[in-house]
Amino acid sequence: MRQARRPVVWITMAVAMVALLGIASGYLLLGGSKKNIEEGASLRLSAGTPQFDTPAAVLEQSPGNEVSTHQITQALNGLIERPEFGALNICIVDSITGDELFNDSGNLPAVPASTTKIATAYAVLSALDPEKRLSTRVIAGSAPGEIVLVSDGDPTLAASAQGFYPGAGRLDELAKQIKVSTPINRIIVHTGPFSGPSAGPSWPSEAIGSNYVNPITSVAVDAGRRQPDTEIRVSEPDLVAGRALASAL
Repeated sequence: MRQARRPVVWITMAVAMVALLGIASGYLLLGGSKKNIEEGASLRLSAGTPQFDTPAAVLEQSPGNEVSTHQITQALNGLIERPEFGALNICIVDSITGDELFNDSGNLPAVPASTTKIATAYAVLSALDPEKRLSTRVIAGSAPGEIVLVSDGDPTLAASAQGFYPGAGRLDELAKQIKVSTPINRIIVHTGPFSGPSAGPSWPSEAIGSNYVNPITSVAVDAGRRQPDTEIRVSEPDLVAGRALASAL
C-alpha cells in the first residue's frame, strides 16, 4: 500500500472500546501521518442508485411549431439586458441543422465557471460504464488490531440517514456490519490513487474549506460539508469520514 509522505500530526481524542471489526481507541493513519481518533471501522458499503417516483405528466404532448430566429431574439433581448445577469456570452445553435439561431458575444472568450462540469461528466461517462458504482469498505490491516477504510473515491457518503445526497451509502450502515473479534487499536484511511495534490494548482488558498471547495480525497462525507445542511467545507474530508465511522460504532 503506497502512502503519501506527510508530516506527522497527532490529535488527542476520548478513548472508547468496541470490538472487531470494531475499535478501542486508535489512530487514523492518513497517507503517512498518524492522527489519534475516537473509534471506528467495519466491513463494506456500496452506494446504490437512488429510487425516485416518476412524476406524473402535467401537460399532454403536442407538436411544437418551429421557432424563428426573430422570435428567439425578441424573447431574449429584454432578458439579457437585465443587470442581475451580469456579463453574458450566449450562442444558441439548432442541434439538428447546426444553424446558429442567436448570438450575443458568443464568440468572445469567457471564464466557463460551472459549465466545465458538463465536460467532466461527459469524460467520466465516456471512460467508465454508466452502471459502475464506487464502493467503500473496510479490510484487515497488516498488523493485529489494525483495519483499513478503503473507498474508490465516493464523495457522497453520508454519516446517517440525514445525508446531503439522496440514496448515498451510509457509514452508520457500514458500522452495523462489524463482527466481534479482536479489539482494534488503529484505523487507516487508505489514500490509494489519491496520493497527489489535494488541491488544484490555481485554487486560491482561501477557497479551501469555503462554501464551494474542499480538498480532493479518497473518501468524504457529504462532499466535505461540515453538516449536511450547510455549504462550508472541512479541510480534511478523509479524516472527518474516519471520525464519522468511528462515531457510528
